[in-house]
Amino acid sequence: MWLVVSGAAVMAVLGGALAYVGTARRVLLVEDGAARTIFTHAATVASALRGAGAQPAPEDFLQPAADSSLRGLDRIEYRRARTVLIQTADESRWVTTAAVSPADILAAAGLRLYPADRVWADGMPVSSATKPLERVPQRVRLERGRTLALGQPTGTTLVHSSASTLGEALIEAGCELRQGDSIVPRAQTPLAGLAAADYRAARPVHIAVDGIGLEAMVSGPTVGEALAQAGVALAGLDRSDPSAAEPVPDSGEIAVTRVREDVLVEQVPVPPTTKPEYSAELELDTREVVDPGAYGMQAKRVRVRYEDGVEVSRVAEGEWRAIEPKDRVVAYGTKIVLKTLDTEYGPIQYYRTITVYATSYSPCRSGTSNCLYYTSSRKPVQQGVIAVQYAWYLALGFGVPVYIPGYGTATIEDIGGGFPDRYWIDLGYSDEDWVTWGSYVTLYFIAPVPPDVPVIFP
Repeated sequence: MWLVVSGAAVMAVLGGALAYVGTARRVLLVEDGAARTIFTHAATVASALRGAGAQPAPEDFLQPAADSSLRGLDRIEYRRARTVLIQTADESRWVTTAAVSPADILAAAGLRLYPADRVWADGMPVSSATKPLERVPQRVRLERGRTLALGQPTGTTLVHSSASTLGEALIEAGCELRQGDSIVPRAQTPLAGLAAADYRAARPVHIAVDGIGLEAMVSGPTVGEALAQAGVALAGLDRSDPSAAEPVPDSGEIAVTRVREDVLVEQVPVPPTTKPEYSAELELDTREVVDPGAYGMQAKRVRVRYEDGVEVSRVAEGEWRAIEPKDRVVAYGTKIVLKTLDTEYGPIQYYRTITVYATSYSPCRSGTSNCLYYTSSRKPVQQGVIAVQYAWYLALGFGVPVYIPGYGTATIEDIGGGFPDRYWIDLGYSDEDWVTWGSYVTLYFIAPVPPDVPVIFP
């Protein structure tokens, strides 16, 4: 009796525990980027975190706030603050923060960012200071931008940059530094303490060559000399526009066309011819590859001309048969096997089936302007006669008995146009009982077997 009571008590305690767990709230806790699911009966975010073994500090990031109600919440994000070294040109200091974007980390140190400033996180340049990093960095470096009065032929503009040299500042400002440009002072001059500079771009020559546009500064008076100074050589059949002997045009535009000729030997596969054989061991409408054969090869010599890598002409200079194809031999079955099919009219015996697309016609629905009441074999057009394509009619003849599910038995008695891409039959009806058809069906050729059954279906 005592054992029974003890067992009941254990079950009651276990049931209570399961019920307690079952009523706990399911919350996704993202802690320092790692997600896990917790189950809690806590009323606030802070108590739920304590239950999960986390003790947020005031500097930590917590979303929602610690005193927020847990009602309706299914996600808590918690990120511990880290100590980050902030480095500027004037000082280095430490700041404790849970922020993950460089801008927010700098803001925690009381530093504001300006458009020309540069920021590094753990030694790597940051493309966007406002974009969160994957983790809180250990070190953030800030370089303040400077303002430079840049004189150009079009006037003076102010350039804001945090670059270390004048050349880097010019590149940041969109200047394409090239050989021959005038930069005062030199491009290597430190930007610190520099208030003004002068920049004048040299006039470039644009050379379209090898699928690219090449900018170069040249002093030669002719196109040929300009190309040579730019390191572009005309070889073989190459040509330029303007020609090499002409002066460099005022527009500075020069186009080079690379020309080459290749002599190729093209090989074209020659498919094997299929040679049929007949086998009395194979069932009708089955086939077996006796010899797969082999492709041959037709070869010809071709002279191909290319301009800038694009073929512009192709001239054949000779052709010959390199390898003769070997015939592919396929055995077609001739063995006729009678099979039985239960139909709505009783069992039938058949010796061949084929999938066909079935349509229907009647005397006045024959696709002509006149009503045609008789078939090609002079039978009345009514249920029980069908039309086939002319090739079938030649191979099979009149009066061949067939069975079509859903239509019944019939004989081939008429010729129709059909479809060039599929086997086809046209089901005959009288005008009064015509039924429309337009679907694939199985056509059964039923006994008796004619004496001259075509082995290969036309």
